Amino acid sequence: MKKIVKHPKEMTADEAIAHVFHPKALRHVKKHVERLSAKKGRLKKDSD
Repeated sequence: MKKIVKHPKEMTADEAIAHVFHPKALRHVKKHVERLSAKKGRLKKDSD
């Protein structure tokens, strides 16, 4: 059975990112974003 591909304007953000990036690059980007958001959360808590 042929895989049905959505048009990019109908994709969610996660689907579009997975469509654009190679799986290894996608894992690296997700780790990087998690690390940045953890730093941002930590900085926000320190300023309180």
